[in-house]
Amino acid sequence: ASFSPDGNRLAYCPVDREVRTWKRTRGGRAQDVWIFDLEARRSRRITDDPGTDNFPMWSGETIYFTSDRNGTLNLYAHDLSEETTRQITFFEEFDVLWPSLGPGAVVFMNGGDLYRMDLAGGEPVRIPIAIGADLPATLPRFQDLRDFVAGGDLSPSGARAVFDARGDLFTVPAKDGATRNLTDTQGVRELYPAWSPDGKWILYYSDKSGEYEIYLRDASTGKVVALTEKSRIWRFPAQWSPDSSKVLFYDKNGLLQILDIHTKAVETVDKGDRQDLTEASWSPDSRWIVYTKEGASGQSALRLYSLESKKSQPLTDGTYQDSGAVFSPCGKYIYF
Repeated sequence: ASFSPDGNRLAYCPVDREVRTWKRTRGGRAQDVWIFDLEARRSRRITDDPGTDNFPMWSGETIYFTSDRNGTLNLYAHDLSEETTRQITFFEEFDVLWPSLGPGAVVFMNGGDLYRMDLAGGEPVRIPIAIGADLPATLPRFQDLRDFVAGGDLSPSGARAVFDARGDLFTVPAKDGATRNLTDTQGVRELYPAWSPDGKWILYYSDKSGEYEIYLRDASTGKVVALTEKSRIWRFPAQWSPDSSKVLFYDKNGLLQILDIHTKAVETVDKGDRQDLTEASWSPDSRWIVYTKEGASGQSALRLYSLESKKSQPLTDGTYQDSGAVFSPCGKYIYF
């Protein structure tokens, strides 16, 4: 809230949502700016955009506020005498947050920096801030990784294992030999390593492009190839096919998908109707996939997908809760 210069009126938002992390909401918690007259004891709304209008700041006959009506929170000015509104900052990447009105200027945060905006006009100016400190956590040091291992996999021979810890991938010997850092990247996170059944490849995810993509590393030469690009959704750990030609994974779009490591083609097995498809298993000959899918009844049933026909068929009807399906080593049976 912000008082008028004469103290008789108050600009305010009746809805409190500043500490929420929602962006571009158009729901019932979307804010508007109101004015309350303390003498007449009457209020009126001065903004009615479907999005967020908040942080009113009263200066003279103008009320400054932030709004995301054009997609990103920026500063706007509402002229009370003419009842007109104009945009005065034009940030596109980060929101204008926590503005504060001072004598002749507004200071606000944008993208982790502070800016000062003169009310008389001009462009917002970043405020240079230097904080002197020892910053011991940023100094190079040896780090014990035993408490930071997040995922791992064994090589087919069992002679080595691959782990991800603190954003890097490491291979570790079962008995004798050296621990090797395979990636050694600063500012990049690698995770979900998976060794191919034939021992030739290590599959993993990396965000070095800005989004998590799937990469393939030659276990002998160290050559790395990106298998996906321009990804926009979170994927979960991949499962190698027994013949080491494909991987199976599910994502937060509810899709269960197959990725061919040679052609980079992605094939959709199925899409969850009610929940993500999180249980799936390969047949020993890499020709079939058995997976769990929740039906209309809310019970999970088993389905079987053929890579040859590209078709899925039900194995159970969802009368009971069926899950955890895996093929027998001979491929003739499915246990669940």
